[in-house]
Amino acid sequence: MKIKLLGFVLITLLVSCQNEIIDNREDWVKEIDETIMAYEKTAKIESTKTLMENGIESVFDYYQKDSNGFQKIKGTYKDEFNLVDAILELYVLNEEIVLEKMSGLFPLLYKGEKKEIDPCCELFNRFIYYKNSLEGKAYTKQLKIMNGKDKEKYINDLNMLPLIEEEGFNIANEYWRTKNQIKELKEEIKNN
Repeated sequence: MKIKLLGFVLITLLVSCQNEIIDNREDWVKEIDETIMAYEKTAKIESTKTLMENGIESVFDYYQKDSNGFQKIKGTYKDEFNLVDAILELYVLNEEIVLEKMSGLFPLLYKGEKKEIDPCCELFNRFIYYKNSLEGKAYTKQLKIMNGKDKEKYINDLNMLPLIEEEGFNIANEYWRTKNQIKELKEEIKNN
């Protein structure tokens, strides 16, 4: 009886340890997440813009700014032919990006011929937190899958993975690239 009880306790501990994700992010990153959670409770879409490029539709939702100047911009891009299904969410405080959040499905590229046993694509989440235009942290999680049509089956598996900090990520380059994309997008929407 004691052996069964000990075995049960060990199995319970193993299972509970697998579900525990240690949050070793910096305090300023956690503060951004708290601000976003509070903002999301009352965020409302102010306008939606649709852009067509090569027959593929991209939809951009602009959310209202709150009293502190915090705003969300969400872009959705789906190209079923090329197995691309991506969502980009930008959180901006007084025109400065504080979080760039990307998620979705992208095809894997192979140098040689893809074998039947090779995965076709990758589900991913990437979070880039900006302390300022030069300093930040990037975190990712990725899961390779065999068939893009099975994406929904694997989202829970992806969510169970821990975020891994990307070392050597060029924060300044990404920040200014994204700022320029926002500017170009606003111009393109304005001209349509």
